[in-house]
Amino acid sequence: MGLADRYRVVAFDQRGHGLSDWPGRYTDRLLVADVVRMVEAVGLSHFALIGHSMGGAIAWEYAARNPDKVDCLVLLDASPDPLGEAEADEPDPPFPSGLASPDELVEWAAAQGWTDGIDTGDVNRWLMRHVRWSPEGWNPGFDQSGYADAYASGRMWQSTRADWRDISRIACPTLVVVGEKEKGGVGQELGRLLVQRLPRGSLAFIPNTGHLVHWHDLPATLAAVQPFLAGRPSRTLSD
Repeated sequence: MGLADRYRVVAFDQRGHGLSDWPGRYTDRLLVADVVRMVEAVGLSHFALIGHSMGGAIAWEYAARNPDKVDCLVLLDASPDPLGEAEADEPDPPFPSGLASPDELVEWAAAQGWTDGIDTGDVNRWLMRHVRWSPEGWNPGFDQSGYADAYASGRMWQSTRADWRDISRIACPTLVVVGEKEKGGVGQELGRLLVQRLPRGSLAFIPNTGHLVHWHDLPATLAAVQPFLAGRPSRTLSD
């Protein structure tokens, strides 16, 4: 994300993604426990934590439960739904499988409108993280059926009220970065509500971007994130 020249950056594939194991069962508690084990394995004593979308939800749950570890938190277009107003999850179109080349996935994503406003080079890097090779061809690089089942069954973030309770317990400075409101996105209104609930929250709005805010406008996102991080003691970032 353009921070490695200033910080030690630690990033990992969550379970069911990329090169990590795909156990087929996913809950928010298991995902947070994976962060705990990663922190122990890498030997981090304290650090800045950054998460986007589902990764942001994992980040805020970890930060609420481990205040001694997290110096500061950055949530990139991630927020609980407003209490009593949970959005019905419309299923995303399934990623195609058995493709002859990764280029076919780029073409498919463009047809869904997912790549609008994103630089071509960034599109290729982003989508290559979501495919892997098998003898049947190129397939999704994450366990889409396992995660779809986890969300449909309610095993992922079962209580919006509990999510907001976690938000109110986050002791560290937290930067909330949002783009324009769109399907699956946060938007300014919910972003402002989130900042109000955070004990030490601040908001950065990046215009002309959507849910993939850091892909749509990385320079503007960095312009918001870097000054926030510069005022904190940690020299290690976890994503």
